[in-house]
Amino acid sequence: MKSDAFGCFRAAAIAACVVGLALPGAAQIQERYSSSELRKMMRDAQTADQCRSLSTWFRGEEASFRAKAQAENADYERYKTTARTKAPTRADNARSLAGTYSGKADKMAALATRYESQLSRLDPGYRPVTTTASAAAGTPCPASLGGSEQN
Repeated sequence: MKSDAFGCFRAAAIAACVVGLALPGAAQIQERYSSSELRKMMRDAQTADQCRSLSTWFRGEEASFRAKAQAENADYERYKTTARTKAPTRADNARSLAGTYSGKADKMAALATRYESQLSRLDPGYRPVTTTASAAAGTPCPASLGGSEQN
């Protein structure tokens, strides 16, 4: 049981490091908003600065979720060949979490794109953040492999 907790902690630490390397220095210190604060900010976004802060926040969240999905994909690859002792297996859990994180990252990317397009209308000199090919296409998820692994 302790090894499972350590493995989760290690995966979270790796994800945090990946996010730290992927984001520019200013964006590494990202504010946490409550859901009510975020909804209010989204509802009231009328100025270029408000749209810029929202798009930056959503891009940071997207990067965070993509890093978590990548870590879960690594766990899936490690556990998919182990003998099944119970259901769901560690591989099943990792595959499910990777799909969840990929879905959340896609939602964050869509919201960031929404506010970037609004920002480009408000500030004609603004150029949207270019996303990497993996972020634009979504993180490949082991859920697409199906659940037919029998060991």
